[in-house]
Amino acid sequence: GIIMFKRRFYDYRMDIQKKMINSLDIKGNESILDLGSGAGALVIGFAKLLQDGKAYGLDKYSISENKIRTKIIKFVRIKYIGHTLKNAKRNAKIEDVDKKCEFISGDFTRRLNFQDDYFDIISSFQSLHIMPTQKQKQVFQEIDRVLKKGGRIVFFEPSHFLGWDVNDVKKYFANLGY
Repeated sequence: GIIMFKRRFYDYRMDIQKKMINSLDIKGNESILDLGSGAGALVIGFAKLLQDGKAYGLDKYSISENKIRTKIIKFVRIKYIGHTLKNAKRNAKIEDVDKKCEFISGDFTRRLNFQDDYFDIISSFQSLHIMPTQKQKQVFQEIDRVLKKGGRIVFFEPSHFLGWDVNDVKKYFANLGY
């Protein structure tokens, strides 16, 4: 039962991630950041289309939160879905794109360790909605800071989830011209 669930869940995730990647018309020289990169599937998908660019994956890769909701989500992501830094790096090597991607252990709710206007594309797949509500504006400001003017944003998140409303996110970035 659990193996069938994991397989269907994996297939569903991969289908959506392929659609996200295909929606961006990757040229091959972009710098791409994926927030909450987990085992690296989206980063690896981007890296396969890059010739001169680079894809970065940023994730906490640990269970250090004190809030029970976040602990449970992280536990499931790490133990049952395999979202570890080691797995992300191994997956990139298996797919022969390890030179085109870099996985970083870090917290995207803090200042990102990248210069202003660094990325052409910023993505997130089911990670932003679990950040604390009080950190949303700070995270969105950081995304705006490190994203090049004219850059692209692609997120796949639930429409509503415990303080998260995707329409607020759309409005925020639309007001900035994205």
